[in-house]
Amino acid sequence: MSNITIILKQEFEALKTDIIALYDASGMKASGSWAATVAVETSGLSASITAAEYIQGRPPGKQPPK
Repeated sequence: MSNITIILKQEFEALKTDIIALYDASGMKASGSWAATVAVETSGLSASITAAEYIQGRPPGKQPPK
């Protein structure tokens, strides 16, 4: 692994830690398992953070019956 890749991974791991801390502080935990799905992926000179999508809430749907 090159020095750039190592630094990139370290920085994204720090971001991951910050994201999880903000999530914990938000008080919006339902099952509490979302934080375990957060992952850092590095490849060469690129990196990404992925997680389960359900943190964004329910998708829009039909109006409830009246």
